[in-house]
Amino acid sequence: MDNPHDPGGVTAYGVSLRYALETAKIRPEFRGFLDVDHDGTIDRRDIAGLTADAAADIYFNGWWKPGWYGGLTPALVAWKCFDIAVNTGPRRAAVLLQSALCWIGVPLKIDGEVGPATLDAVQAQAERDQGASLMAALRTEQADFYRRLAATGPKLAVFLPGWLNRAAA
Repeated sequence: MDNPHDPGGVTAYGVSLRYALETAKIRPEFRGFLDVDHDGTIDRRDIAGLTADAAADIYFNGWWKPGWYGGLTPALVAWKCFDIAVNTGPRRAAVLLQSALCWIGVPLKIDGEVGPATLDAVQAQAERDQGASLMAALRTEQADFYRRLAATGPKLAVFLPGWLNRAAA
């Protein structure tokens, strides 16, 4: 998909050209996943040629494995945080997770770094109510972030309905 309002540029399966170019610079080992047509250049043809399997490899190897999501329980909370990270970046996902924990009454520093204190707070919440209140707070925090982002201009406001659907999932 190539929406002129999308700052990421041409996108397929949620993988944008901007992401591919930035990732190739800082993580050269991912060039093989990102240079889909193997011509030595990452460009719009690579994104257009991306398959669902290749996108899954990118998400697993580029996001899930090096991330902190696997340390979260229950799995629904882990997947929600992973989805937020894919859409908004890992640091924003950490901030929204920490904000959600604070929103439900957990005293926690919001620093965008998921360390032992954040992981312990998520685990305690999971034991308390299987993560139900944390999931509700995460959805609220994610939706509020999208509303603030859309308010920055009409180019992004066009994405708000889809973003809100994503937050509610």
